[in-house]
Amino acid sequence: MTEINDIAINMDSQVESDSKKESDTQVESDSKKESDTQVDPDSKKESDTQVDSDSKKESDSRQMCEDRTWLVKQACQRIKEMYLKKLEKILSLDKEEPDEIEFDWVDVKKDLLNFCGIIVDGKYNREATPMQYSLDTIFNGGFTTGKGKVKRGRLREAGVKNPFVLDVKRAMTKKCVKVWDISNKKISNKSVWRITVFFHEIRKIKKESTET
Repeated sequence: MTEINDIAINMDSQVESDSKKESDTQVESDSKKESDTQVDPDSKKESDTQVDSDSKKESDSRQMCEDRTWLVKQACQRIKEMYLKKLEKILSLDKEEPDEIEFDWVDVKKDLLNFCGIIVDGKYNREATPMQYSLDTIFNGGFTTGKGKVKRGRLREAGVKNPFVLDVKRAMTKKCVKVWDISNKKISNKSVWRITVFFHEIRKIKKESTET
């Protein structure tokens, strides 16, 4: 009888011991879960900051591309305006449309500043255009340092990789207009583009479109 009692007591002790172990394990597990669930406030702030930073960078990149697209369109409009004026003058004298017209667009950047209404009476009006970045930055394809050096890395990363003249050249090729940068820094710091308009090609395209 004593032996049975001893076994029962030992069994109770074992159950109690196992129950305590199980309880301790459960507490430990719950504690770990709670600890894992708890997010470090500093870590969360850092994560949120990174997301905000990435979002702003993406937004800035998109804006840089939009500004470049807008300025390219303005340059194309200015070229068209110039060659139509020259054509009008030729027609008033010869009364016959030439096959080609060639002229130089001198000091392109300054002329664009005036054409876009950014410079009015010698004063700089940044609110005159929808661009968020300055015409200098978009035209040069980079940010200019105090020493006059243009850093193009950020705009290239955003997708603005070509020289401004190349983007304009590609846009005008479809309109039978050739754009070529003939600037010579040894002579002047002013940008000079040579514009050639192929009217015989324009006439040919018009004729083909009317026949189809």
